[in-house]
Amino acid sequence: MALDPISLKLFIRVVEEGRIAAAANSEHIAAAAVSKRLGELEATLGTQLLIRTNKGVVPTAAGLALLGPARAALRSLEQIVSQMEDYRLGVRGDVRIAANISSLSQFLPGDLKAFSARYPQVNIHLEESVSTRTLQAVASNSVDIGIFSYGSLPVDLEVRPYRRDQLMLIAPADHVLAGRQKVRFQDTLDYPYVGMRADSAL
Repeated sequence: MALDPISLKLFIRVVEEGRIAAAANSEHIAAAAVSKRLGELEATLGTQLLIRTNKGVVPTAAGLALLGPARAALRSLEQIVSQMEDYRLGVRGDVRIAANISSLSQFLPGDLKAFSARYPQVNIHLEESVSTRTLQAVASNSVDIGIFSYGSLPVDLEVRPYRRDQLMLIAPADHVLAGRQKVRFQDTLDYPYVGMRADSAL
C-alpha cells in the first residue's frame, strides 16, 4: 500500500481549514482535484476519513487517528530532503582516509580536529597505511583520500601537495656520521638502518 505525500498534505490542510474550498485555495489547486485526492486516499486506506456537510468537513475517528502519523510522515520526508542537501553540500557523510605514519603523527591530528569542529556531521574513518598500499587503496576506491610520501603512481590519480616534511638522521654519538652538520641520503646507505620497512616509500 503506497500513500501519496501530496494526498496526505491535502488531507491535513482540509482538516485544518474545515472546508475543501479553503484548503484548495491555500494549496493553489482546484477543489475538484482536492476532493479526488481525498477520495483516492480513503480508497487506499479502506475507510472514511472525512464527513462532508453543507458547512464543511469534519474528520471521522479514523481521520483523527491519521492526522498525527500523516504530519509525522511529512516531517520525515522534509528531513530526508534536508539531509540529502547536506550531503550535496558536503557537510554530511563519510570520508575514508589512509595516511602514512608521518602525517598521522605530525599534521593530521590538528587538521582533523579543525575539520570535525567545522563539519560535525561528517564521519572520518582513518587508518594507517604505508604509501604504496595507500596508493593502491585510492586506485581501487577502498579509501577516498590517501596521504603518502611522493613516489611513482600506479594509475592516473589526482595528486595535490599536503605538507612538506623533512627527514632527520639519528645516529649514536660515536657514529662516523654523527659529527656532520648535513648528511646526504646516499651517504647513509652503507650503514644498517633501524625501522625501515621493505614496503615503505623511503
